[in-house]
Amino acid sequence: LILRLDLAKVLAEAGRPDEATREYQAILEAEPDHTDALVGLAALDADLGRLPAAESGLRRALEIAPADPAARFNLARVLEAQGRREEARQAYRAVAESEAVLPSVRQAARAALARLPP
Repeated sequence: LILRLDLAKVLAEAGRPDEATREYQAILEAEPDHTDALVGLAALDADLGRLPAAESGLRRALEIAPADPAARFNLARVLEAQGRREEARQAYRAVAESEAVLPSVRQAARAALARLPP
């Protein structure tokens, strides 16, 4: 599954979303609770404007791994894109205040909080 996950990421970065989607879905068929695949597929969905699908996948990932910073940060981005500022603010704040998050991700969350209108 690790190789398949790497392939999905490479395909997504190469602008081949249909193939990347198939790889993520194959991983999830084999292991439905694979949080990296859920987050990767949701990020791809978000990039393609499939915001409800992205939100659903990210919420599923957070049910499995509530402290997952990638899922939380991406959920904040999706909520912001949907115009749900207060929910986005809460999600960004959770990332910005977490010590378990890389400093660069915490900084990105703080920057997002600063640019969100009241």
